[in-house]
Amino acid sequence: MTEKNGMQDDLNEKRYAIYSDERRLLIDAEREGSASFDKTLVTLAAGSLGFSLTYIQLLRPSAPTGGSVPLLILSWVFLGLSLMLIMVSFLTSQAACRRQIEICKELLLDERRDTPAKPLRRPLATVTKILNWAALSALAVGLASLAAFAILNIPA
Repeated sequence: MTEKNGMQDDLNEKRYAIYSDERRLLIDAEREGSASFDKTLVTLAAGSLGFSLTYIQLLRPSAPTGGSVPLLILSWVFLGLSLMLIMVSFLTSQAACRRQIEICKELLLDERRDTPAKPLRRPLATVTKILNWAALSALAVGLASLAAFAILNIPA
């Protein structure tokens, strides 16, 4: 029976090693995806603001149609909001990571592992997700408003 237990322990260790390696790869992939999302969002919002300013300069000889100016203002508001939301999400993400480090330390290194001193909640991770979705939504509204403005002002 002892030999069987030893074989089971070896199998469990191998499974855990495979799990641990795969988990590490998935965490790295998630980190890269998150960084790419953030960079893309910032680039699109900032680039769209720059594009709108350039577009306005090209239209200067013929002023934008009167009904389209609110669309331009709306696009600037939402593109700026998108940038602000993503910047705040950077901060909440960093704070969420620090909290996760505390949770890991408490669970893995604290001798009282069975009874954590603090609740193991991660509200900042949830706030970060909400901010990311809000930033993406604001970007979508900003881009749609800018597209509508540009379409209404296509030179004839």
